[in-house]
Amino acid sequence: AQAVALIISDSEVETSAKPEIRKLRNKLDDDINILVCTHGISEIGELLKLAGISVTSLNNFRQKLENLITTEIIR
Repeated sequence: AQAVALIISDSEVETSAKPEIRKLRNKLDDDINILVCTHGISEIGELLKLAGISVTSLNNFRQKLENLITTEIIR
């Protein structure tokens, strides 16, 4: 796998998801990307960007996936 994608559809879940997403990041190899999709800009977005995890909205999700694929092809 090149990436793991998570979609968080409820803003109340975002708070409880933060530690779980960090655990996932620690368990995966560094070369596996984690893409978290939320409904919009939120508190979780800024926190996870600091941890090296890509966060996007549903509107930009497809573009982020395409960027990951393009980056892997170039390597």
